[in-house]
Amino acid sequence: MCRFAKNTSRLIFSMIFLLLYGQLNAQSQVPTRALKTCRDETSSQYAGRFKVNGSSVLIVEENQGEITLRPIFWRSTQPLRRINGDLFAVEERADRQVEFIRDGNGCVAKIKVAGFGDDGVFSRLGKERTPIELLFAGQAVKAAGRMVRAEPQGIENFIKIAANLLQKFPSKSSDAVKFLRALVKYYPQNSTVYAVLGDAYIASGDRRAAQQNYLRAYQLNSKNQAAIRGLRRLKALPSPLLNKQTGWMIPFSLDDLFKPPTPREIKEIEAGWAKRDLAPRNVKEEASGKLDLGFTQATVRIISHSVHGQKHYGAIIVPDGIGKAAPVILDLKGVSWDYFPLNLNDIISPKILGEEQKNFIYFVPAFRGEVINFDAKEYISEGDRTDSWDGATDDALAFLNAALSITSQAAANRICAFGKSRGGSVALLAGIRNPKIKSVLDWAGPVDWFELMGTGGWTQKEIATDALFNKATPKEDGGQFIERFLAKSVEGKNKLLLREVRLKMLASSPLYFARKLPPRLQIHYGIEDEMVPFANGQQLAQAIRSQKRKASMFEAFFYPNAGHDLDQKMAYRQSKIFLRSLLLSDK
Repeated sequence: MCRFAKNTSRLIFSMIFLLLYGQLNAQSQVPTRALKTCRDETSSQYAGRFKVNGSSVLIVEENQGEITLRPIFWRSTQPLRRINGDLFAVEERADRQVEFIRDGNGCVAKIKVAGFGDDGVFSRLGKERTPIELLFAGQAVKAAGRMVRAEPQGIENFIKIAANLLQKFPSKSSDAVKFLRALVKYYPQNSTVYAVLGDAYIASGDRRAAQQNYLRAYQLNSKNQAAIRGLRRLKALPSPLLNKQTGWMIPFSLDDLFKPPTPREIKEIEAGWAKRDLAPRNVKEEASGKLDLGFTQATVRIISHSVHGQKHYGAIIVPDGIGKAAPVILDLKGVSWDYFPLNLNDIISPKILGEEQKNFIYFVPAFRGEVINFDAKEYISEGDRTDSWDGATDDALAFLNAALSITSQAAANRICAFGKSRGGSVALLAGIRNPKIKSVLDWAGPVDWFELMGTGGWTQKEIATDALFNKATPKEDGGQFIERFLAKSVEGKNKLLLREVRLKMLASSPLYFARKLPPRLQIHYGIEDEMVPFANGQQLAQAIRSQKRKASMFEAFFYPNAGHDLDQKMAYRQSKIFLRSLLLSDK
């Protein structure tokens, strides 16, 4: 019995020693395991959330070895490429750089960003969600409460957050309403909160509640311009004196202007298009040079030609070593209030194609009144730059004909029109009007200027009415619509009348001619686009599908959490597949 007890004691002592040794050894290995885990070469180590200045969050995600970054209020995911070590840059924006900073164990603890606006060094967040993340997760009331407790005097910042959410995420208008209703309880005498709540109700479709909140904002501060604007648009101003401001007058009613187009008007537009002379005229090479497209070198020829008697310019870009019968991409520029110049380094289609860019020829027109830059020289096309849709389509088709006439390598039966925003609209219109164009790739193009371009819950007519009242500049709400369609009705002696303006709007609206779109078509729209509401894409897709086309010939992509810049990763991927199919097709 004693020997058994002694042996048992020895066995127990050995087991305790081994257990303690294992624990000590495990503890001594913790830094080594953490170091190995954090310093491995996989990109999953970078994924996480990083706090930015208390009111925003940077979100880094990893999927199948690819790293993306998105500030929470952005609608465009930024794909990152490694420069070296932990330093990255946005794929299409080398000036936007991201560096991951590690702690003593080699784990990513902070992020340093430059070129994004909110630049600096930011710490990784833990599991608990920030108030901003709660707001985006649909917990608006809880988000408001936490913000107020953390910063009782922060009402101005909270209002900015709400306004930002409304502008950049139209689908979250109901969350904005809940957030602002919660703020009203904390700040019941703040006029601005009620005015922004009115905007939120408009966006969510509750005009009665919007009017009540605009009125409350006005009662608290009779100089609150947002409240006055909202009440004026709702025709509910409490004082007639507020309507005394002198605005621009037009010789017709906006009610008549925004009536749906008639079949007769549609036929009139089509007949007018058929009569336009867009044949090559006075084609001349003005300059030539080289351009690095990223994956290949190319020869650029700047040519001039005539469109309706005016001198226009454009670029023909032919990759070095390309063979005959190469497919053509008609790359069409967008537009902004200031008509930014066209720089050939910025055209999108070669970037979409990546290594395949060497197999395509690119035709890039400069639209009327606009500038193309190449080799430190400006080329300015003649004409009225405000004729930005129908007129620009004439320019695109005339340039296509001119470029084909002097580009022997181009395959006239394999042409795709591509563009973003205004460029997307012109691509659709070009495909409708020219049977040579067999494919169209549209990124976020407006398709209907009568019904679908209203934003923030307001109709286009309401926005235009207010823009006329305020004599809005192109930078202001409704100002670009006034400049492009109504300016000639308020200026000079020869004013455009109702019929002329309606026809101009109709000729700029591809939706009404969707039956004439070419066989192959792909469209992309961001659900959170505040510039071109994604209803444009929805209605276009519905019109195309009603034609009972083959499913393989038409694709529509709608991106959640994406705005006018789309989901770059997915849009690039799907567009590349679409464009590559031109290499295999003769139709």
